[in-house]
Amino acid sequence: MNETLFIDFFSRLNSRQLRVCGQLLGRVLYLGLSYHRRITTRNLRFVHPHWPAEQVHRFARRVFRHFGRTMIEAAHMTGLPPERCLRRIDIEGAHHITEATAKGPSLIIISAHLGSWETALQVYPLFFKHPLLCVSKDLGLGWVDRLMTRSRTRFGNLMVPKKGAFEHMLQRLRRGGSVGLMMDLNRQKQSVEVRFMGHRASASLGAAMLAMRSKSPVFLVTCVRAPDGRLRMQVTPAIAMRRTSDLRADLQENTQRITAAIEEAVGRNPEQWFWMQKRWETYHAGLYTHTSIFPRGKLKNHLHHAMRKLARTFH
Repeated sequence: MNETLFIDFFSRLNSRQLRVCGQLLGRVLYLGLSYHRRITTRNLRFVHPHWPAEQVHRFARRVFRHFGRTMIEAAHMTGLPPERCLRRIDIEGAHHITEATAKGPSLIIISAHLGSWETALQVYPLFFKHPLLCVSKDLGLGWVDRLMTRSRTRFGNLMVPKKGAFEHMLQRLRRGGSVGLMMDLNRQKQSVEVRFMGHRASASLGAAMLAMRSKSPVFLVTCVRAPDGRLRMQVTPAIAMRRTSDLRADLQENTQRITAAIEEAVGRNPEQWFWMQKRWETYHAGLYTHTSIFPRGKLKNHLHHAMRKLARTFH
């Protein structure tokens, strides 16, 4: 499939068409992705054990509708010129970053899979005039990977592979640049234990370690959909980092502070968070037992094969 044609098509849609296409895609995904649907409902029951079954499934459908709309929205934004991108997004708290960059250009921007997270990453350089260095992961999906890279880098952001990313980011900060990290995923390596939504979870210590090593301030930036349908980028005040003689304790405490900031943001728009992930797997592995009909380790290969087959049909 030609990603240019894909982007061109979605960039021509108006707001109503985007909403309808997104909701339709969400319904299709809810019905078709039984694996992710089971993970979503198990996460919801885990966090809200008092919810009746109907409420769980009703909320899960909202999660998928939002996800579908987010994907269509990201493709739409990728085809718009800079001035139209800026007109589609309101921003709150921009002064936190402008005031910080007046003191020093190096910032650590953390975010989460909340709202229109791909759009937040894409347009950040338009609002703040300095690009981010971020970590990328190749999904092996051909045109999908090219589309995502094009979207994330077209206004100046740089992407580095996961392996060796920490040293690249640290050097970037020491040279006066800024970096961006997603901090709401389960991590089994280079991680610490945190509390997230009332349960034990693991989180990457990357942002906390970068903050300790570079002394750069840490900000949470998200992009959520407001009730009127407009996108709203939100910047929090800098997250205070503890610095004592006990590095291990500082890393754990600072990662917990970052996680708490993300939890607060998710709490304001819970249906816009990516509930389809195995967020609590490290400490609650049994939560996800038998979520897949495929043999362990085979699901990713199955999905990749299906996506490649789908892409070939559009050539």
